[in-house]
Amino acid sequence: MSKTCLVTGAFGFSGSVLIRELLKNGNKVIGTDIKSRLEDNKQIELRKTIGLEINHPNLTLIDADITNKESINSLFSKISKIDIVYHTASLYSYKAKLKDLRRINVEGTKNLVNALPKEISQFIHWSTCGVLGKPVKRGSKANIPFTEKSDSPKNMPESANSPKNTYIVNEYSVSKWEQE
Repeated sequence: MSKTCLVTGAFGFSGSVLIRELLKNGNKVIGTDIKSRLEDNKQIELRKTIGLEINHPNLTLIDADITNKESINSLFSKISKIDIVYHTASLYSYKAKLKDLRRINVEGTKNLVNALPKEISQFIHWSTCGVLGKPVKRGSKANIPFTEKSDSPKNMPESANSPKNTYIVNEYSVSKWEQE
């Protein structure tokens, strides 16, 4: 059964691939990203290289900025129905300052969640494996799945305001941990 899906970060890599696949499966998709990306010819050409049909009849692109509450409210006022929200939008940078990462990745997500219409049946949040930290083990035990006993932010107390005693190795991953 066809769904109407909202994809934030539409012109990011994950968002673009996700939109392509949702369209292939017969869904209607509303893609949103900041205006400068949606209007950038280089970005449009990049989306085409991965097989995203920008002019697909089931794709509507609407500019919105998750860091701006009015922009998010305006986005939802333009859409009559959404079944599922796929939130892939984030600042993905290992060079960005933590305050900028938090503004987009944490506060932007809060803005989006607070503006969601009540009838949405699913909210799917994209994150990063970086929130689990860097495995300490090497050799044949490297890359094994984390458990509740592993050092990771997932086993920190809820009152923790940062992933202390973990192996999160960069500020991008810290912002994504806080976003979750």
